[in-house]
Amino acid sequence: MNQLLISIILGLVEGFTEFLPVSSSAHLIFIHYLLNINSDNIKSLAISIQIGPIIALYFIFNNILKNKIYLFISNCHKEKKNIYKLLICCFLGLFPVCTAGICFYNKIQTVYTPIQLVYNLILGSIFFIFAELFRSNNLKKINNICQLNYYRAFVIGLIQCLSLLPGISRLGITVATGLILGLTRKVAFEFSFLLFFFITFGTFSIEIYKNFSYFISNYNLIFLGILVSFFVSFFIGKFLMHIIYKTSLIFFSLYRLILACMIYVLINH
Repeated sequence: MNQLLISIILGLVEGFTEFLPVSSSAHLIFIHYLLNINSDNIKSLAISIQIGPIIALYFIFNNILKNKIYLFISNCHKEKKNIYKLLICCFLGLFPVCTAGICFYNKIQTVYTPIQLVYNLILGSIFFIFAELFRSNNLKKINNICQLNYYRAFVIGLIQCLSLLPGISRLGITVATGLILGLTRKVAFEFSFLLFFFITFGTFSIEIYKNFSYFISNYNLIFLGILVSFFVSFFIGKFLMHIIYKTSLIFFSLYRLILACMIYVLINH
């Protein structure tokens, strides 16, 4: 199959799935095997095109970010305090997963297989259903992301280490853990999107360092994939966010289980 067409297809898939707790990496690997794409660097391309949704997120939340920056520059003491606290929460949420990603980089590469994908989709789905059924009703609800404390942020970071496995879903695991810890669905998603900025740039940087020659020789494919995923995410991002803020993870879990069955049938056909 033409490499440019492959890049476009993967960009479309990434743009449609990144803002949903269904694991975009699972879909990219599924497409890889479904179309019988012969590529040893599918993971590098998959990580690269995640930059598209990040740029889209910036434009989607552009007005909110501008307002926060204006208040920060204007020496608004309360706003500065909230931003500093949120940055520390981000660090605590990122430290465990970044440490695990760097220490176990080579080991993680070996689990990007179809059968492992099936197991992880099922495992993630079970955890999501558990989170919805046993979400905390006793803890004080966190209705605003600025109310997030350091303990909850660190626990989310620890559990998020599971998202290094393809098929788990970084977005889903963060939201599910947040629900168990007393975050509202909206706040859990907002914190997940915030971590998404830092994690994706981090994994992208590591991937460039590890596979520099691939990025140099295939810059046109990578750029095209990023461009396609950006435009798809930008135009449907707000619509998808409206859906996920109001939809139970159980619904997405059922979809994930169906996808797991499809992949299992595909690899055993």
